[in-house]
Amino acid sequence: LKTAYAEGMLRSDEPVRLMGIVVKAIHAGRYNAAAALLNTFRPMLLQLPAQHFPVIAEQFVLIAVVAFRARQHFFISRIADYVFFILQNKSLVKVNASHIFDILRVLKVLGLLALRRKDFSLFREICKCWSESLLAYEEHEVTQAVLQVWTAWLHRIVKVENQDMFDLMVEGTWQLFRAGRLTDEDINYLVLEWHKQAGIACLNPYNPLATGILRFMLQLAEARADLPLWTLIIRQTAQVIKTAIVQRSFRDAFFVFVPLLDAGRKLFVMEVKFGEYSDGFRQQVLFQILKECVMLAAYVARQDYTVSQGECIRQLREWWLEVPEYGGRRKTISKFCQLLFAYWAKTHHRQAKKEGTANRFLLEPQFLTEQEKELFFFLKV
Repeated sequence: LKTAYAEGMLRSDEPVRLMGIVVKAIHAGRYNAAAALLNTFRPMLLQLPAQHFPVIAEQFVLIAVVAFRARQHFFISRIADYVFFILQNKSLVKVNASHIFDILRVLKVLGLLALRRKDFSLFREICKCWSESLLAYEEHEVTQAVLQVWTAWLHRIVKVENQDMFDLMVEGTWQLFRAGRLTDEDINYLVLEWHKQAGIACLNPYNPLATGILRFMLQLAEARADLPLWTLIIRQTAQVIKTAIVQRSFRDAFFVFVPLLDAGRKLFVMEVKFGEYSDGFRQQVLFQILKECVMLAAYVARQDYTVSQGECIRQLREWWLEVPEYGGRRKTISKFCQLLFAYWAKTHHRQAKKEGTANRFLLEPQFLTEQEKELFFFLKV
């Protein structure tokens, strides 16, 4: 068969016929024969016209699913090799770039199967080859299809709660971002879809991916430096935090709260350091973060009548200072929490006056100076 295919001796329905024989061999338990037959796909791929790729893709998916059910995972790895062989030989799909979508559909299924059986080595290899191959395709439609596949994978990664696999997704997304492949539309799609996965992850107090997804979204906003995007991501993050508060408790939801707080802390530090050269952008973003944090504190107080809004801010500071990861940032954490308290006291004057005695611990020691307060437009009278 290899010799015949290499010479171009192919029937019109050759991929379907070959797939049928491979599947029959797997069902019969003749795995060596199935593997040998599967190896004949490579010379066939070099001879088939590009318009046959949709059929090839269907056959690859069918073989992968049958092999998965038979617990013969070698075949899934072999099919992945063929897919990357096609991607790395761009001449195979140069007739019509839309055929790449059929190949991406195969990759989507292979990635989901690898995640489902928790074969993280195969999934890591898929992601590595994926990143190396797909950057060669500059068509925007390909980038959109890639993001859709990654969103499907992320849904499964959230279910298996694997941080390493999520990090691979993040790394691949940053590669696209740095290569300039992500438009505003792509980033908005990414934020809206990944925000949903963060909402699913936050329902499980032991799932670390909610925090990871929110941190990535906020880092994306920071890298993009676009006010409408910041606004969207801050609101989406606040929605996830609310979901965590309702489904769990304020204390359990704290780790979902941290990415938003830390984004505000970083902006505060940068504004204090370079405020005299500021164009006001950082202050606008910081203002929105503080506003959402105050609204979330009010939301917690409404959910639990034994906790006041000022006490919520105090608890955020206490819990934040206990996180080992932020051990070297204790002073800036206290400063940011005092800034948050100052904004809350200005916008909720009556409530702050009523809680005055109880909140004195938040102001001791006072790290935030009056000179620093004067830098921010939202604290001015």
